[in-house]
Amino acid sequence: MLAAAQSFGMYVVAVIVFGLGEGLYLSVDTALAAAVLPNPDESAKDMGVLNIGNALPQSLVPIAAPALLATGGGRNYGALFLFGAIAAVLGALAVQFIRSVR
Repeated sequence: MLAAAQSFGMYVVAVIVFGLGEGLYLSVDTALAAAVLPNPDESAKDMGVLNIGNALPQSLVPIAAPALLATGGGRNYGALFLFGAIAAVLGALAVQFIRSVR
């Protein structure tokens, strides 16, 4: 929706949908991660590793974004969002290999 937004109103609707989806995902992700920690005595260390996993992509995307935006003459937000969609699909496929949580 964000990549195809042709007006400000469509952009706002897309951001609202994206924000709701991200909020739902992150809350369930954190709850699931906390529920399956292997050792309750070391939960802070394990949640720290989870935090690194959540923060690292946010640190790396600003490095890759200028190159993606510059393709096709510049300001190519479609390429940026396409890259994000491909990364999301690859991440979803990688999760399929997890056998169980305990």
